[in-house]
Amino acid sequence: MTVADTHLNRNGVAHGGLLCTLADWAMATEVLARISDGQSTATIDITTKFHRPASLGERLVTRVQVTRHSRSLMCLECEILNSRAKVISKSYATFMIFAKDTRKIQHDQNSECEDCK
Repeated sequence: MTVADTHLNRNGVAHGGLLCTLADWAMATEVLARISDGQSTATIDITTKFHRPASLGERLVTRVQVTRHSRSLMCLECEILNSRAKVISKSYATFMIFAKDTRKIQHDQNSECEDCK
């Protein structure tokens, strides 16, 4: 992705939330490529460490690596690099892997939820 005006914080560099979101998206894409069609995933933990700022117009790329994979969890790390291959940020995340049908939320019948009325 290329850093645009809308991605900048008040200091004039890419907002940290943008970098964290980009890393989360890249890692989730890797998890989805590795699990079966009957499974889904959700981020259960993510940490991002910022190494240097990303400026307006700078092209960013991600590099993702799986560090651990069990039946129900996958741990990954993601580096975001600029066009000079300098590390902008590093993120570490754990994703839960589950069957798609278990994602349905059970509501209390007495709740105020519109779906339960």
